[in-house]
Amino acid sequence: MIAKVGWEICRDFYQMVLGQQGSDIDVVVGILRGGSLPATVVSHVLDKPVYWVKAKAYKGMRKHGVKFKNLDLHVSNLKGKKVLVCDDIFDTGDTILKTMKFVKEAMGAERVTGCVMITKNTAECEKNVIAWAQTCAPTTWIVFPWEKVDGERMESEVDDVQSN
Repeated sequence: MIAKVGWEICRDFYQMVLGQQGSDIDVVVGILRGGSLPATVVSHVLDKPVYWVKAKAYKGMRKHGVKFKNLDLHVSNLKGKKVLVCDDIFDTGDTILKTMKFVKEAMGAERVTGCVMITKNTAECEKNVIAWAQTCAPTTWIVFPWEKVDGERMESEVDDVQSN
């Protein structure tokens, strides 16, 4: 099933960040491309610097394993810092979990947590200290308002996504 998410996801995410993330964060890391909007929102809400990493687990709608490219991070930016890693969606968790591990182990961050706009797996998010704004069924393919499917903008909305 394909579900189009409306712009209210930004409002829900903003409120979740304000309510759960607090000011105990030094740096925000956004996972490009999907995490660019969430990371920008968090950076503004918490007034923290944002850095970018390009990690991709999908090609189109097919999963292919996480690949890191063009890292825009330097150890000096994250070493000893409390880092919040942001992405758009938690599906299997491969992208955000591997990015969080990279930031902790390779970049020397003191503490790493995560946040996503939508999760398909609340138990894994809770286990891995990842906050979320909305949930959906594991089999749902999410289309955000800024995305296209097969080159077309989605016209109809499916009510399969629920606020946290």
